[in-house]
Amino acid sequence: MFRLILVLCLSATSLAAQRLTFDHNGIERHYYLHIPEDLPANAPLVLALHWLNGNAQQFSSATTLNHLADSEGFAALYPEGLPVEGRYISHWNAGFDFSEVDDLGYLTALVADVQQSQGLDAARTFVFGMSNGGYMTYALACRATGLFAAFANVTGTMGRQDRDTCAPDFPTSILHIHGTNDQVIRYDGVPIGNEGWGGGGSVPEVVDFWVQHIGADAVDAHETQPKTEIFAYANAESGHRVRHYRINGFGHNWPNRANAGFPTMEIIWQFFATSPPLTP
Repeated sequence: MFRLILVLCLSATSLAAQRLTFDHNGIERHYYLHIPEDLPANAPLVLALHWLNGNAQQFSSATTLNHLADSEGFAALYPEGLPVEGRYISHWNAGFDFSEVDDLGYLTALVADVQQSQGLDAARTFVFGMSNGGYMTYALACRATGLFAAFANVTGTMGRQDRDTCAPDFPTSILHIHGTNDQVIRYDGVPIGNEGWGGGGSVPEVVDFWVQHIGADAVDAHETQPKTEIFAYANAESGHRVRHYRINGFGHNWPNRANAGFPTMEIIWQFFATSPPLTP
């Protein structure tokens, strides 16, 4: 079901960075790290998780994250998923039946290593992903809230394992962006089964899960573009927020100014930058 064929308008922008390696459990994993020139000490870190069958180069180009990192002053980290023989070129194992890869352990270890080696702010580390990368983002939100201050999910959702067992140790801020005409990861929910892809509920149900988790006491909804609605929830005391961009009629693609009327990467960064820092 999830042999994704994504039609993305990719620019010619490349990572312009060296492909690095990180050993985890005896497996050589690859990643790219973008450090802007003259980046100050204790700067934020943003972890970017590509889609199924994707790679760091494609994701960097689609999101234009490096340009934002240069202008706003943060480091960008692009790990790459491992293949599943005979099925996927690359993937993130967010509790799927077909994979035994320990991506949760890999990503948390990699982030901790980069934080320390580059002198980055452990209280302002964030993660976002698209599609399969969005699934992995929610897996980290469920099991690694002591490492990330906020999370953003674009066209991904929760699998059944995460939905059934998710018990974060800390409240956290969540941004979810999804089109109602997504035929790959459906807005009304991926059916139960599908090797762990399904059973997490519809997007509104997933968003409500996180709203309940932060103990939201304020709700607002308004339309910012002709086809986009924003649902915003907040806990006034803690400052944690959940925001959902529902793009009516939009499919399984990276939203941008041309196809959705708003700049997704800028919105994600603004959400991160204004979220409460991580407090142990």
